[in-house]
Amino acid sequence: MHNFGFIGLGLIGGSIAKGLRRAYPDCVITAYSRTPDNMLPALDDGTIDYIADEIDGRFRDCDVCFCCAPVLNLPEAFEALKDTVSEKCIITDVGSVKSFVQKKAGEAGISRMFIGGHPMAGSEKSGYANSSRSLLKNRAYVLTPSDDTPKERLEFLEEIIDSLGCKVIITNPNDHDRAVAGISHMPHLASAALSDCIRKKDASGLMKQLAGPGFLDTTRISASSPEIWMQICASNKDNILESLDAYITELENVRKSLADDDIEKIGRLFKDAGGYRNSIE
Repeated sequence: MHNFGFIGLGLIGGSIAKGLRRAYPDCVITAYSRTPDNMLPALDDGTIDYIADEIDGRFRDCDVCFCCAPVLNLPEAFEALKDTVSEKCIITDVGSVKSFVQKKAGEAGISRMFIGGHPMAGSEKSGYANSSRSLLKNRAYVLTPSDDTPKERLEFLEEIIDSLGCKVIITNPNDHDRAVAGISHMPHLASAALSDCIRKKDASGLMKQLAGPGFLDTTRISASSPEIWMQICASNKDNILESLDAYITELENVRKSLADDDIEKIGRLFKDAGGYRNSIE
């Protein structure tokens, strides 16, 4: 019988827990949150078995403990878990930044037990109420083992993640953080900046009335949790700045092409960009 623990049970934690319940119907799932009442729906619908008031001995028998708290709150969770779970337990996280988290795991003395994780799935909505076992289906799930990670532990966690219907990708924390700065973190900032730009220009409210799928699709992620994204930006600053600089340069080139009436160049941009976008499964 598998035994799982969760520190935090929001959108991602709840989706993983629902997926595990489906994959392992007889498993035991214990969850902790700073706001225990938020987990009552998970207890009522049978996703979890126990609500823990604190990170204590109820996590002792966990095979895997998923830390699903915001990135800057993870060090506190690591400190609590290191003297609570057994040595056989795998501690993992779901954070969007891996180098910072890996460093904090080392400082907490849990490097051998810890394997960084990041499911490449999400929504602008948050909380357990918006979680779904299908959220992770066919999504990439990144694992960033360290040099201290025993092979058998990595293989076991891969098996667990595979049971969720995810595609496991193994990489290192630095390469992960550079990649997600470009395909996740910078786009969130670009989306938020676009939405705020239009907010400031829309004195009459006409833009809001006319906004259609193009604007709504482009700015959807700007409605994501401010707390979570502030923490992500703070913990992956250098990589995000590098991606932002590249994007700003691209926008400046687009502006120059338009100002110079170089429509051919604008056309090539749409063709090349569209080709790359359509190549993504």
